[in-house]
Amino acid sequence: MKKKKTVKKLKKKIAVLETENLSLQESVLRAENNSREKSAFLSHMSHDIRTPLNGIIGMTGIAMKHFDDKDRVLDCLGKIDSSSKHLLSLINDILDMSRIESGRMVMNHERMDIREVINGCVLIAESLLAQRKVDFVREFGIFHHPLLIGDELHLRQVLINILSNAIKFTPDGGKIFFQVKEVSAGDGKATYHFEIEDTGIGMKPDFLEKIWDSFTQENSGNCNGYKGTGLGMAITKKLVDLMGGLSR
Repeated sequence: MKKKKTVKKLKKKIAVLETENLSLQESVLRAENNSREKSAFLSHMSHDIRTPLNGIIGMTGIAMKHFDDKDRVLDCLGKIDSSSKHLLSLINDILDMSRIESGRMVMNHERMDIREVINGCVLIAESLLAQRKVDFVREFGIFHHPLLIGDELHLRQVLINILSNAIKFTPDGGKIFFQVKEVSAGDGKATYHFEIEDTGIGMKPDFLEKIWDSFTQENSGNCNGYKGTGLGMAITKKLVDLMGGLSR
């Protein structure tokens, strides 16, 4: 009897050890994957950051050499402005992700007008589409409670991030749909539903599982504009989570 109990205890211990070992193996695998992704990200970023910097330095040099040629200088300034905005967006993504992962990202709770937030996003989207042949369809419901307490800055960042992605990956002749509606209200809270849809190139089914992961991008040549850091959707998801929203 004693021997049977000892064998049973031993089997339990072996089962526990096997479970722990499997868990450790999975942790090691995740760590290795994260390490590879971050290494690939750093390699990618070193190239991406140098590209606009080289553009800024190059165009500045040309402008200085042709200072009396107004058209040449204006052309250089336009390219410098574009490269500067690109560089700033890359740096902002890195800083945002760093603040979120370190727990230093603070959510604001201030008065805001949801109508102003949406109108601001529409104006930015329309400016990005000014030289494009893409139909921007808006559908906004009746807002019974437009004055809210929330984080206007980060809500705007989430919406513009997703709209920018839709614009970037939707070719001319396509459509982008932006829908906002108040779903319910009660107990001092209003629930809003935001939906952004496009007729762009879409994503492969296997990439959908990784869409919220950091440092990931689907390889595609059908992109209107530069590639970003691969942090945009990860930041969007984390901001939505921090604001208590749901994303799908």
